[in-house]
Amino acid sequence: MDIGLYHGKQYRIGKFTDVSLHLLSRSKDEGFTEFINSKGVLVENKYIIDIPIADLEDAYELWHDVIYKGNQFEADNIETLLESGSVDIDTDDLDTANKFGFKMQDQYWYSKTIKFKDIEALIEIKEPILKFEKTKQTTTHTIPKEEIMDYVKYIASFA
Repeated sequence: MDIGLYHGKQYRIGKFTDVSLHLLSRSKDEGFTEFINSKGVLVENKYIIDIPIADLEDAYELWHDVIYKGNQFEADNIETLLESGSVDIDTDDLDTANKFGFKMQDQYWYSKTIKFKDIEALIEIKEPILKFEKTKQTTTHTIPKEEIMDYVKYIASFA
């Protein structure tokens, strides 16, 4: 997911062109209008604003890894922890997949659903995008187990 900092607040970035982008919010912040999806349906509690890329204070791609049984794996959508109490993790290593009971998704990709209780830690990875790619570095931050659910709720609040 792509995140943009605009007026000191973080928002999800929607589609963008070379010069502008959409920011999505769950609150009707200044300048945001109600979000109507591609089918013309109003989406409740979701708002949108179209801004020039130049107005962003920061922008990055956000993804997550989890520590599971002492090993680091890529996590799919961490927000599923709020809905189902589980998350899918992935690997491209066949030996690791076999060792931990992953199922083949395609020829070189393996996946497994794990429960929250089995996650040892969550790792946040932020990679700069857009005009920030050349001026900032990728950062990582480890979220301890006891803080994971609050963190996931915070990420879900971006829209």
